[in-house]
Amino acid sequence: MKSRHIIPVLLLMLVTVAAAKVVGAAEDRADRKERRKSAETKKAEDRAAYDMLYQLHVPTFADLATRHIRADVEKELSGPKSWEKAEDFEIRKLLATGIADSVCRTIGDLQDAKVGWRIDRETKRTYLDLSVTASKNSGLDSQLAQMADLRTAFHGFQLDGSAFDAHWLGQADSSDAAAFAKVVEALCSKSLKEIENEGISDDEKAVRKELTSQIFDVLKRSAASGRSDGAVSLRLSDSGTTLVAGAYIADGPKLEGAVKTIGQFLQQHHPAFASLRFDVEKAESVNLHTMSIPAPDGDDHDKFVQMFGEQLDIVVGFGPEAIYLAAGRDAISALKTAIEKSKSPATVASPFEVTLAVKPVADFVAAVGRGNDQAQAKAISELLASTSGDAVARITTLIGKRSLTLRLEATEGIVQFIARIDPELKRLLLGE
Repeated sequence: MKSRHIIPVLLLMLVTVAAAKVVGAAEDRADRKERRKSAETKKAEDRAAYDMLYQLHVPTFADLATRHIRADVEKELSGPKSWEKAEDFEIRKLLATGIADSVCRTIGDLQDAKVGWRIDRETKRTYLDLSVTASKNSGLDSQLAQMADLRTAFHGFQLDGSAFDAHWLGQADSSDAAAFAKVVEALCSKSLKEIENEGISDDEKAVRKELTSQIFDVLKRSAASGRSDGAVSLRLSDSGTTLVAGAYIADGPKLEGAVKTIGQFLQQHHPAFASLRFDVEKAESVNLHTMSIPAPDGDDHDKFVQMFGEQLDIVVGFGPEAIYLAAGRDAISALKTAIEKSKSPATVASPFEVTLAVKPVADFVAAVGRGNDQAQAKAISELLASTSGDAVARITTLIGKRSLTLRLEATEGIVQFIARIDPELKRLLLGE
């Protein structure tokens, strides 16, 4: 190519590169402007959503906070306490270090935190939100994104008319899971050492060590998986008390085998376990084992019968990756229904939720409580009966894009109950 052709081509290339840089810079400015606008819009929405709002940019103090946490832990773990054995100190050290590492890593992954309080006078409820936002592409960001894909195996464990129920679902960071598995391993070593030092025969030591190792192996594998999944529900009523619960474990059959061996020994050697029965019924593929505790004699007999009947029925079951428990009236029927409802895994709106219905609890204490507790519960029950709306306290987690919110909520019945206590509170909560 001749020189007279090269020069124009070079000029064209220079102009093209310069233009690209100008366009790129303009796009970067536009992106930054859009991000600022989005952030400002989000702040405006947050301010509008709450009556009181406190926001914090976590990176501003993250390094200082993590240094203080690690310094405090190091000071606390400088040596065993005077009353502490070496193995107890090692367990405490593993636990404290694991928790500190988890907390510091979480702080390092946070972008923002906020506390917001809302009084919704239209629906007559109030709630307090504790929210955090993860930094983009951080470990916490990935963890929150995975929450949408998690499914619970215990969604059927909510009794109709329950006074209390809770469910939880999560997947821990691999580092946290490994740390807590080490704690379980240390607890196992301590238990085996204690068995070895007991004044019992070598045969009994061998059996007890084997059972202990089996149980702790299941616990260690459960912790190492990082998986948490479970639910519990309690019904309190005039017709009786019923509890159902279920939770994830890594190996149900292995734990069942160990529990059966221990149960058979207790059944033969301790009169209190004479009512223990194995493989009484099945729910899906779950073996159900039962035990009954008779009503005690004396002053508590009538209240015991009112709550549970002439005997308290206890049911335990083991699935492939689950342990189940039920107690109280119709325990077997309630547990079978809960297991059958949960046979297909399901998503949940909130990965962690605790609900307490106040009036059933007050009614229960008013019926079976003692002295002053009974009188106070009756007064609360009567006052709640005269308020409108459900009296429910609830703790809920809400998962958003890179965000996690823990909400503490009181519904209309509780708000009105509190408002009746003090005129100032009534004006604050209800605007009246």
